[in-house]
Amino acid sequence: MRRLLRLFVLAALCCGFAATASAQGVNLSWLDCGASGVADRTFACTSNTGNNDMYASVVAPTTLTQFVGIDVVMDLISATNPLPDWWSLNISTGCRTSSLTMVSDFSASTSGGAACTDFFQGGGGGGIGAYRVGEGGITNRARIVAFWAVPVEGTLDQTETYMFRLRVNNARTVGTGACAGCLDQVCIVLNSINLAQPAGVGDYFMTGPPAGGRDFVTWQGAGANCALVPTKNKTWGQVKSLYR
Repeated sequence: MRRLLRLFVLAALCCGFAATASAQGVNLSWLDCGASGVADRTFACTSNTGNNDMYASVVAPTTLTQFVGIDVVMDLISATNPLPDWWSLNISTGCRTSSLTMVSDFSASTSGGAACTDFFQGGGGGGIGAYRVGEGGITNRARIVAFWAVPVEGTLDQTETYMFRLRVNNARTVGTGACAGCLDQVCIVLNSINLAQPAGVGDYFMTGPPAGGRDFVTWQGAGANCALVPTKNKTWGQVKSLYR
């Protein structure tokens, strides 16, 4: 009897932890956050105007009472090799320098910013720190490193919350000085979001989607192999922070 009871308790604990783990994670969608957005974006590539917006959101593993910001890593891989010029973004030598921006304003989403909780309310500051083409020596890949922070600590609860909007505009798609490769298929993966708190409190390193979610989107169809995107290595401090 005791053995059966012990097995029952262990099973309950196991299932409880599994349910908690599957509820947390990061989401990436076009047009809006999570399930309110879509997985693929198509564009005829016949205009230099307009934008393509990705929305990143997170479901935190616990309520963070001193949340101050995020550190972000995203990765791209194209079906063609090397990475098309159209995706040479935000770097001094890129064909489409400054065509990639990051903000905390979600009013342009399908829901007008109502589909997920809006912690930042358009405030804070940050941006894209690096856009590295050929990451890891692989010529059809690029890595985005970004951050966003607020000056005053706040509470981040366990509801799905907007983290940032990543906008790719359509500049230099056609005409003089156009950058080739707009029609090429690309996969964009939200590799990780580190939920930051003040030193000594503990951060939460988030990677992978919650149950029913997705941490990647595609461009022009699903031809690029998302599974080939490398994962960001965790530091021991980041791993430990998951269990605080």
